[in-house]
Amino acid sequence: MNKLSLFVVLFLSVYAKQTYADSKSDSLKLIWQNEELLDSTRFQALDDYYDLYAFAMPDSVLSSLNFYYDLAREKKSERQIYRALLRKGNIYRNQNKKEIAIINYKLARSVAKSLNNSQLEAIIIGNLGNIHLDKQEYLEAIKFYNEAKDVFVKENDFKGEGRILNGIGAINLKIGNYELALSHFNKSLVAYNKSDVSPHHLATISMNIGLIHFYSDSFSKAEDAFNDAIKILDPNDIFFLKDCYLMLGTIKLELSDIESADWFATKSLELNNELDIGAGILSSKVLKGMILYETNKEKGTLKLEGLSNQVSKSSNFELKQLFYEFLYDAYKYHEKWELSLKMHELLLAYTDSIEQRKNSFKVVREAIKNEYKAKLYENQLKYENEKSELKIKQVKRTSLVAVFFVIIISLLLFFIILRIKKNTQRRNILLEEIKSLKNQKINVVSEHNQLELNKEKIDKCINRVLNETDWSVLQILLENPTAMNKEIAEKANLSIDGVGSSLRRMYEYFKIHETKYKKIALLHNAIKISELK
Repeated sequence: MNKLSLFVVLFLSVYAKQTYADSKSDSLKLIWQNEELLDSTRFQALDDYYDLYAFAMPDSVLSSLNFYYDLAREKKSERQIYRALLRKGNIYRNQNKKEIAIINYKLARSVAKSLNNSQLEAIIIGNLGNIHLDKQEYLEAIKFYNEAKDVFVKENDFKGEGRILNGIGAINLKIGNYELALSHFNKSLVAYNKSDVSPHHLATISMNIGLIHFYSDSFSKAEDAFNDAIKILDPNDIFFLKDCYLMLGTIKLELSDIESADWFATKSLELNNELDIGAGILSSKVLKGMILYETNKEKGTLKLEGLSNQVSKSSNFELKQLFYEFLYDAYKYHEKWELSLKMHELLLAYTDSIEQRKNSFKVVREAIKNEYKAKLYENQLKYENEKSELKIKQVKRTSLVAVFFVIIISLLLFFIILRIKKNTQRRNILLEEIKSLKNQKINVVSEHNQLELNKEKIDKCINRVLNETDWSVLQILLENPTAMNKEIAEKANLSIDGVGSSLRRMYEYFKIHETKYKKIALLHNAIKISELK
């Protein structure tokens, strides 16, 4: 294929994409401008437009967001008003119009407060932190992030918590607080694993953890972290994969595994070429030159020399420092002293620049460490206060439960005593009636000194004939209404079980429903039946 035909193919491809984009944009505008459609359909079209063109056509998206805001106000939908203001803030922030972005964020925060939605408010707080991050005001950014994180933790919003923790970790990584960065990245992973975030979020955290281990010369741990990221990523996520391969190539070179280092460096170069990312292509080529130097010093040096012009134009100071340090050693090996001295001067210049930048972070590092300690102390104090409050609540709860049980037990005792009293009264009444009936009989028949039961009347009343055992038991009760089963058994020459069985039968015959003093009630009924005329 000649150059002209290649240009035509590329032109047609770009034109086709642009035509499709314009067509999609126009169709969405027709939807949200159509007043006959459902409000939800119109808002969805505006949402789709934002998602598609927020970065590609920010000014056009801002215009759509103004329409979005007016429509939301017309429909009195506070949630949509919030969304329009938040997105306007995002666009202005991307355009580096920070003050206008802050105004929109604060308006959105007011709407979130009126909705009494702390999670929506926390999103705004996090974005205000992003503004401070853009201005390199790292301590202020972390303060806002911590405020947002506290809300997400309280609301069990694990995705929001993970996002904020990742942001705090990234700031600490940037300024060299590696221990704090690692702590926050690990916490972010825990939070993200409880939510439904996309895999590349987890992968980027693993990559950042790998960087920390690499900077700390823990190359095996760094290798494991980048391999973990590759396992998580989809094969199509080449934007992230290219960086994983670059770092793994660098790590393998540090571990003197030259063959593997070259394989990873080649993969990184292929993916960067595919994406046409100049900085990534240059980094991959420098790495391949350094790997080649390990097997062939002449070819390796020549390859790196061929990249000198590109490296000198790069804005990556770390790459320049690495490159010039490598060539300084290479020229010393080849005894090219003049070139070696030149590389040493360049190395010192960029090393000084990097050190100055690191030193500029020194105050911030200490401030953030102190902020972290203060936050830990605050959380510990909060935990202790909550623990004390919980103990007080538990004591109160225990006291209330104890009082409740005392009241219940008192009531139970009261009713038990009342029942015993009633039963005793009933027993005494029955005994008095039995005694009265006996006395009446004695007065009428003076020659008999005791009351006799009439079996004939009893049999007729209960509609059955009492057997000898039951009659014998009844006669013994007549003598002593309060006799125990054992005493009755001895007098009637029966077993205790036999007496119990006899009494149960007669309770049924005489329809005795008393719960207490059944024997007395039984005798009472038998006497009354016997006295019937």
